[in-house]
Amino acid sequence: MGRVAGPLTIAEIIAAGVLFLALFVFWQASARNPEPLMPLRIFRNRNFSLGNVANVVIGITVTGVFVPLALFLQTVPKLSPLMTGLVTAPASLMSGVVAIVAGRLSNRADAKYLPITGFALMAAGILAMTFLLGDGSQWVLLPSMVALGIGMGLVFSPLTNISTRTLDRSLLGAGSGIYNTSRQFGNVLGSAVTAAVLQIVLAATGDFTTAVRASFYLLLAVLVVGIAAAFAFRQVAAPSVTDSARASDPGLPVTRPS
Repeated sequence: MGRVAGPLTIAEIIAAGVLFLALFVFWQASARNPEPLMPLRIFRNRNFSLGNVANVVIGITVTGVFVPLALFLQTVPKLSPLMTGLVTAPASLMSGVVAIVAGRLSNRADAKYLPITGFALMAAGILAMTFLLGDGSQWVLLPSMVALGIGMGLVFSPLTNISTRTLDRSLLGAGSGIYNTSRQFGNVLGSAVTAAVLQIVLAATGDFTTAVRASFYLLLAVLVVGIAAAFAFRQVAAPSVTDSARASDPGLPVTRPS
């Protein structure tokens, strides 16, 4: 195990991090902490807990696919940074376009099928890329980039809506912070795991294309977890605008169905 600056090893730093995390969770659960930063009861909400699992998956996948792909395009076909950006740009563009429609559909009770479809499209795009890497022009990756972008657009906004809309209003602030943190955790984990896979496979084979393919296979396994989490969501429709307004302003008249 390697060393960092000073006498500490990487394993010791990881162990210290796990210890401090355990202490933090213990303090949050303690009855002596009247206002926990992370109220653990929030994880009793099924959709919120599953949403954070899926959120980690999307964080791992997005970072885990673009980092090795950018390295591959600049290492094997020797593309410039500008051309590398142009090759990967369709994914971001399609994600932005699709997110507009997906966000409007995410208030439906059956909205969980949006991230399910999104994760499946992302998996299809990454799977296609594993076979197309190094196969002729870099533009053969365009359909894969489009599928990946559509998938991301179907996941991002709907996943946030599904995960947080059934939370108690008093937990929305904490829920937002936890949800954003889980995405960041996925990003960090994705870059770390991808780098480790690239290093291990590259050292064993000496072939960068094989190393990138190995990292993509790992992402496909991670996406299966995301699909499973999305399937397990409870189907709950978002409250109407009128209901939300009444919940936020008790002074509004309440009408009951006859």
